[in-house]
Amino acid sequence: MNISKTGMNLNKHFTSMTFQSEPRTIAFYTLGCKVNFSETSFLAADVIESGIKKVNFHEKADFYVIHSCILTSQAEKKTRNAIAKAHRLNAEANIIVMGCVSQLKAEELLQLPGVTHVLGNESKFSLSHVIKVISTQNPVRAIDDVHLNAGFHISWSDHDRTRSFLKIQDGCDCYCNYCIVPFARGKSRSAKMDEVLQTVEQIIRSGFHEIVLTGINLGDFGKNHNESLADVLFRMSEYDQLKRIRLSSLEPQHFNNDLFQALKQLPKVMPHFHIPLQSGNDNTLRRMGRTYAAQDIYSICRKLTDINPDVCIAADIITGFPGETEEEFNLGYEFLHKLPLAYLHVFTFSSRKDTQAASLPDHIHPLEKKRRAARLLELSSKKKSEFYTKASRQIRPVLPESTNKRGVMYGFTDNYIKVKLPFMNEVVNKIIDVRLSEFIPSEYVYNVEIIQIHE
Repeated sequence: MNISKTGMNLNKHFTSMTFQSEPRTIAFYTLGCKVNFSETSFLAADVIESGIKKVNFHEKADFYVIHSCILTSQAEKKTRNAIAKAHRLNAEANIIVMGCVSQLKAEELLQLPGVTHVLGNESKFSLSHVIKVISTQNPVRAIDDVHLNAGFHISWSDHDRTRSFLKIQDGCDCYCNYCIVPFARGKSRSAKMDEVLQTVEQIIRSGFHEIVLTGINLGDFGKNHNESLADVLFRMSEYDQLKRIRLSSLEPQHFNNDLFQALKQLPKVMPHFHIPLQSGNDNTLRRMGRTYAAQDIYSICRKLTDINPDVCIAADIITGFPGETEEEFNLGYEFLHKLPLAYLHVFTFSSRKDTQAASLPDHIHPLEKKRRAARLLELSSKKKSEFYTKASRQIRPVLPESTNKRGVMYGFTDNYIKVKLPFMNEVVNKIIDVRLSEFIPSEYVYNVEIIQIHE
């Protein structure tokens, strides 16, 4: 990899920097989505190739790289906490903050102790160049306009987990009323098919058998060059050595006929889907600026369960959106209760500056938001227990992860049920068929019996 060849004019940001001896150690900390995770892994691999040693974030390092998230106020707070931790670990270290908080709040970050470099969502792809040069006097702010200058940088995770996360899309054109992400990530754009397939081949050569496709708005893949997500799935499925394909978060409007046809015909696409539903009430969805109704979600779930009755469907839910009445919450709750969901990711509404929702009337009291979130979390726990219990004694394929955790290894079934078994080198990164023999509710995990090891 050579990220410095992305075509960016690096000199305009780094002319005040002087070349010094390479730092000895670097630590990374990633917040937020799977896209951030894939980008961090990709950028870290480039840095390590230059001879710098990667250490854990809780260790003393010469450089700390914090990949930030601004989706919620809590995520932004965690970014600031990570900066403070890095400064405590080594007050002399260079702290690089990159990503969405950097893109929108660069000047604020540069006021924090220890922060020496702030890289936006385009400039962060010059990271390998940045860590080779050290400013002896002035902090560096490198923020490009993601709405004018953003290119697409394909990224993938290597050797972090048994499966590889592959970013094939970035940005979003939806501008939902509550969401700050389009302001931080820019317009929707994606890789082209040839680039995706070349990267898939590289991932396969690295020994991975499972790829998770990611994007800020994944279903938008190819809309600017006459390609589609369904096209990607068909082409990827042609590789014999690639055993499993997963989709990360996928917006409801992108569950179209072409995608459903791909899901019916391609057994390599795992029966596991994550839908940013956000609310089960039509009035709330309209206020959010979403473009679908609750009935559309019911139809999607019905089609997915028709394809595979054991499918795992998860949903993001925002509660406490401005104007959400008690009646609307209860109607939404009952709708979610009836859906065949395996679990929920619950968020309380977090007002983000510059979004339309920030100026809406009738904001919900924090204690009421907390109460509603607790009800939804309770519903999620009930649904997850039911989903796991229903799977008892089933035989399902699992790809065990490589980490040895005190003599135990973990993995996930095709439909994303977590399992554990005694650590065995001979099954690392191999598909094995297991019987789900004992559900442990406190951990949401199954003990299993190995039925077959596939070569």
